[in-house]
Amino acid sequence: MRLARSICLATILVAAFSSVAHAQGSIAVRWDDCAPVGAIEKRFACDTNTGDPFDLILSVSPPVAIPEFVGFVAVVDLDFEMQVTPSWWDFPGCRPSNSIHISQASSALSCPDISEIPFAFYWDYDFGVGYPGRARLRVAAAVSEEQAFPLSADSLVALCRVSISRQLTVGAGSCAGCATPVCISFKNVLLDSRVPSGDIVVNSGSKYFAQFQQPIVCPFVGSPATRSTWGQIKSLYR
Repeated sequence: MRLARSICLATILVAAFSSVAHAQGSIAVRWDDCAPVGAIEKRFACDTNTGDPFDLILSVSPPVAIPEFVGFVAVVDLDFEMQVTPSWWDFPGCRPSNSIHISQASSALSCPDISEIPFAFYWDYDFGVGYPGRARLRVAAAVSEEQAFPLSADSLVALCRVSISRQLTVGAGSCAGCATPVCISFKNVLLDSRVPSGDIVVNSGSKYFAQFQQPIVCPFVGSPATRSTWGQIKSLYR
């Protein structure tokens, strides 16, 4: 659901950031499946409004076990080759908010879902983050404290599925910019423990980029650096 419910996200973030450890581990983003099985690149001829959505799978390998895991907050940046956010990637805007949908990753992947317990998902999407050609997606997911469960260390698990629809690509009211190459960067994820001292942030890994449209070099030359200092990481969740 759209994070116009910002109060929900703010509550999650304040609770999650009360005490955070900066850890190693690894994160990854790929199309249709977990890394390394999922594809790094996705192409679309931009010629239809119907068909299956394009699915990004966010995954993480926690550096340490979290005995009472209750949720996460993931930060994903989209850098556009045209140096501005295209209308096709403007939601809610030219395209409605249901053009993007966040859900459990499901078990039909090469890595297991993080949990069989249903999460409540919230998301927020901003434009012009750092410079005009960058948008930022933040995804928050949570279970109740009573549903806290152990999260094992070192095993790759799927955090969520980010589905992008094809609607308003062609025809009346269509949105321009579908063909624009995009670098998609999974910047980091905060793994939230019921015990605040157990919270950790993971922001490393060799598979944190995915691409949309033609093969490109990520990040784009001239775009701001996508890796962050610890202070910058904390600011992403505020």
